Amino acid sequence: MSFNPELCKGCPIEGLYDPLAPRGPEDARFLIVTDVPSMASAKADRLMTSHQMNLLASKLTGIGFAKDDFRFTPACHCAFDQNEHVQKVKTAAIKHCRQHFLTEVESGDYEAIVPLGATAATQVFGRATKITKVRGFVSQSEELGKPIFPFMSPSVVVSYPQNEPVF
Repeated sequence: MSFNPELCKGCPIEGLYDPLAPRGPEDARFLIVTDVPSMASAKADRLMTSHQMNLLASKLTGIGFAKDDFRFTPACHCAFDQNEHVQKVKTAAIKHCRQHFLTEVESGDYEAIVPLGATAATQVFGRATKITKVRGFVSQSEELGKPIFPFMSPSVVVSYPQNEPVF
């Protein structure tokens, strides 16, 4: 499924930033939902920093997965400046982007959905979610009809390497 900019209409940050489309094969087995991309990542046309992606890739290939097993979509398609908007606007933009996520889920035949971090988990579950309470536990989503397997955000592990054993 390609990114549909029509779904952006009504977003509080519509037109301020260039949305980033999902990445990876459309027939992937798993959908990984990333955190909101940083401005630097967006400028490099990435959903995550190279350090975060390398960490995630090494973990996934280390347990036998192939690169083509995964499709990536951001929790919010626009990488916004965290200091430029009040929390209310940021939250509204992320909530508005949930329709992109739901469209992505409907268009793919994913075996499971893997949110990376609290923002991604909130997007997937459709409600505020503390990643420390749900990471590592698989749950079946009635709304999405898929198993959800939340992980800690790779950005936390890159910033705090002591978290790598629980990643």
